[in-house]
Amino acid sequence: MWWAVVTITTIGYGDMIPMTPVGRVIGGFVAFIGICAVALPVGIVSSGFIDELNRKRGPAAPTDRACPHCGGVLDD
Repeated sequence: MWWAVVTITTIGYGDMIPMTPVGRVIGGFVAFIGICAVALPVGIVSSGFIDELNRKRGPAAPTDRACPHCGGVLDD
């Protein structure tokens, strides 16, 4: 289980590791909380950037068919 937590959280295999099961549980919990502490703000900030980009583009014309990748108008 310790190997899985260390691998998934990408913290690596350092020279100093917890030796007791309780230490490994605490270490795994701290690693998980650390990832959550980074992932949550990144999601909020990226969502804000996407909302701002969509706001600056303005509404698309209802008759236009836009490419989902580049936003260009698709011809029939």
